[in-house]
Amino acid sequence: MTIWTLLCLLMWHLFRFVAADCISSPCQNNGTCVPASFRCECPLKYSGKFCDIECPPRESTNSYEGFTSGFLSGAGAMLFLFASVCGTVCLTRKYEEHKQLRRLEKRQRTVQILSKDNI
Repeated sequence: MTIWTLLCLLMWHLFRFVAADCISSPCQNNGTCVPASFRCECPLKYSGKFCDIECPPRESTNSYEGFTSGFLSGAGAMLFLFASVCGTVCLTRKYEEHKQLRRLEKRQRTVQILSKDNI
């Protein structure tokens, strides 16, 4: 026997056992059995391993509910972004001021050391 013959036999046996799981039609509520992975593809109103859990659609009480929640979360994100940018700009300015002061102090020390040497 060649390796290809063994491989074909192995694949045939695997397919036969996997496909056998769907022979009993385990999926309920018009679900479709997928033999390769033994799972059920369920219609929109159902879920679960065997499409046995009913998921009724959520009824909205307010027609603007989706808009307002989306708008408020978007506004919150924009506010956070604005605060982050302002904080970054403010901290950058403070850092630059501090860096400039350090340079000035260093120059003054250098001038003091040079003036002491010249005296």
